[in-house]
Amino acid sequence: SDIAVINQETPLTDDPSMYGDYPRFGTPAGVGRAIADAGFDVVTCASNHALDRGAYGVSFTKNFFDSQGIRCLGIHSEKEKEPRPCEILTRNGIRFALFNYTYGTNGIRAPEENPDMVQLLEDEEQIRKEIEAAGSECDLVIVFAHWGTEYAKQPDDFQKQWTQIFLESGVDVVVGTHPHALQPYEMLQDDNGHRMLVYYSIGNFVSAQQ
Repeated sequence: SDIAVINQETPLTDDPSMYGDYPRFGTPAGVGRAIADAGFDVVTCASNHALDRGAYGVSFTKNFFDSQGIRCLGIHSEKEKEPRPCEILTRNGIRFALFNYTYGTNGIRAPEENPDMVQLLEDEEQIRKEIEAAGSECDLVIVFAHWGTEYAKQPDDFQKQWTQIFLESGVDVVVGTHPHALQPYEMLQDDNGHRMLVYYSIGNFVSAQQ
């Protein structure tokens, strides 16, 4: 692949005392090293579990992937006071703008001093501006959306609402995660002839869930 992307839903840590499973996860950093060794270029980290280990978990995860030369989407470390909404990659002369948002963080709030630590599907006006700005500079805009109802096989109203927003904003491809189940995909077209491919949920790649 020219660009290989994987969703790492849970925060990483190298502190065994912070390892944990449901409902608040802490994943050994060895999983991150395996992702790097497998050759992934991009990791999407905005998920409902992003803040399971607080600001520490977000910062460790972001800094870890940065140290591996992997683009880490959707989260920002404590030191990143002015977060970037997207990453731009160029392959074969094609400029890709990559975004990553989550519907929420299971009620865990980001620190007051870092309110944008995890990118949320929340401020519609701001997200439209971010996407449209990237679209004016890049050839292809891809949004990785952590959304939907767990285990559901069809998209819910929240997914459909944001799909329409993405279409109107000029997104080219939407890739959905979170439901842990495969959901439909379709090609949509707006009134101006712009087409957008949306995968509502691609299910799990590797997981301990049944």
